[in-house]
Amino acid sequence: MHRRLVLISCLALCCAGVLAAPAPASAQTDTSGSGASANPAHAGDAPVIELITMGPGQLLWERYGHAALCVRYARQPRRDRCYNYGTTNFSEPAKLVWDFLRGRALMWVSVTTPERMMRFYSQKLDRTVWSQTLPFTPEEAQIAVSVLEESTLEENKYYKYHHYNDNCATRIRDILDRLTDGALSTDPGPYEYTLREITRNGMAEFTMLTLLTDFPLGRSGDRRPTTYEAMHLPFVLRAEVEQRLNLPPKVLYERRGRSFNVTDPPSRWWLLGLAVLIGLPALITRMTGRRQRLGLAISALPAVILGPLMWFMAIISVLPEIRYNEVVLVLWPTDFLLLLLSPPKRKLYARVRLVAVAIALLLSAVGVLHQPLWALAFLVIIPCAVAAFPATRGSAAADSSGDTDDDVYRTRDTSPGRTAAKPPPEPKRSGPRGKQKNRRKRR
Repeated sequence: MHRRLVLISCLALCCAGVLAAPAPASAQTDTSGSGASANPAHAGDAPVIELITMGPGQLLWERYGHAALCVRYARQPRRDRCYNYGTTNFSEPAKLVWDFLRGRALMWVSVTTPERMMRFYSQKLDRTVWSQTLPFTPEEAQIAVSVLEESTLEENKYYKYHHYNDNCATRIRDILDRLTDGALSTDPGPYEYTLREITRNGMAEFTMLTLLTDFPLGRSGDRRPTTYEAMHLPFVLRAEVEQRLNLPPKVLYERRGRSFNVTDPPSRWWLLGLAVLIGLPALITRMTGRRQRLGLAISALPAVILGPLMWFMAIISVLPEIRYNEVVLVLWPTDFLLLLLSPPKRKLYARVRLVAVAIALLLSAVGVLHQPLWALAFLVIIPCAVAAFPATRGSAAADSSGDTDDDVYRTRDTSPGRTAAKPPPEPKRSGPRGKQKNRRKRR
């Protein structure tokens, strides 16, 4: 359901040379083609409405689950059908990422049979499937069928996808809330996790992607949603329907493979460790006094790449959770100057950057900023500290070249405006041959 983060991570990490992002929710492919309008219900054969939810799958975008609504007829099973609100075209991923960032990514409802849907999720994907039969009267069930069929009309079937506010589960949640007179939206308490924690939980087994979600996901990701808003997750929708409508879920199929970790993501200390590891070349070359510019370039490269990328996404995206991103206060698009400026100017720039990062961390500590910035800030702190306080061993020539190798220290300074050092006078030789040579020189 959250393929949004897969595609955003793909965009961010591909540009950074690593991988992943965000991107749209896990939309399953249309397994039947299109949704044609159903025949009116026959007298004496009232439809039964079922909420179908699917558990996590093997792929990243399957870790958040999926949901659908199915209509069954006891006497005419050929008329049974399921409505899938998570269908989109994944054949053009670059266009999908761009449309997502611009708020134009389209999804739509597709229709298939319950048998085909069960085969797809059980036999092909091996995902646990639950069913909850909704307590509708025949009249209410018929109204539900009309609502579902109306959503498949060409003028209604498409919608602009949003990973938290408008996806395959929220569409079903809103329909059920409407048909139950607000049973799902009444008195929604706060959910136990923030949106950022929800996102990280689903990626728990993908360590690198989990650590990198802190980069593109902005300030609103640290908001704690209500339980009604949290029903954008199919498993929360299933739990709330069970609690509020007293409908225990029935297992239609249970996954045969291993269970997935979707509750215990890796700690941000791993991101801090990664930042320190990236900063080691700059630290080592400063300690040894050799090849400092090369070590600085290696350590600064991630910040040099991620800074412009985060600013680009914040500028072009219309999504508030990407546009209003406090990470841009730490990662600047100008950090390439660490590799290009002369040593005096590089020192000044690096010290300005350290002050800026310190201010951002201070604002985060006092609660003005809400995003977790402390771990990723070390991607900037280490190279800037090395650039701001380089090794001082050696001559002025070493500073001007950026290296401090022994051969550099032995190089004479012959720059314009300076007089080269005179060679020491040749010592006088003693003895008959030396006196004779000295007489010749005086002549």
